[in-house]
Amino acid sequence: MKALIVFGSTTGTTRILAQSVRKGLQLAGHEVTIRNAKLQDPREIDRYELLVMGCSTWENGELQKDFLGFFQSLEHQDLSHHAACVFGPGHSSYRQFCHAVDVVETKLAEMGVKLLVPSLKVDGGPYTAREGAVQWARSIPLAPT
Repeated sequence: MKALIVFGSTTGTTRILAQSVRKGLQLAGHEVTIRNAKLQDPREIDRYELLVMGCSTWENGELQKDFLGFFQSLEHQDLSHHAACVFGPGHSSYRQFCHAVDVVETKLAEMGVKLLVPSLKVDGGPYTAREGAVQWARSIPLAPT
């Protein structure tokens, strides 16, 4: 399946996780493109069957600013023929732990996107979570079930 990973990263944590997710998708046999949300043209996502979205949570449960702009631009697109998965880092010490992941999943489901696997929510830094991110991505099926 042709997969597009789109991530928003302020501190680099989501970028590092996105690279691990790319590795896992490639190991599973997906053809993968990875892009920072601020550089991704939303009109190009129709080239991909699988959308993998990575977003961290900020402040009181807000989406990372670059990702938010990209994600809002998708609201008027028909994504119902896409499959998707969502990942994101956070810190469990915050009340809104990985709330951005939940927001993105909910909105995608409302848009008719088929969510293939439960989201990946990473607590803390990305370095200890890299192998888990690879394994999570390897579990994403090559075709929607």
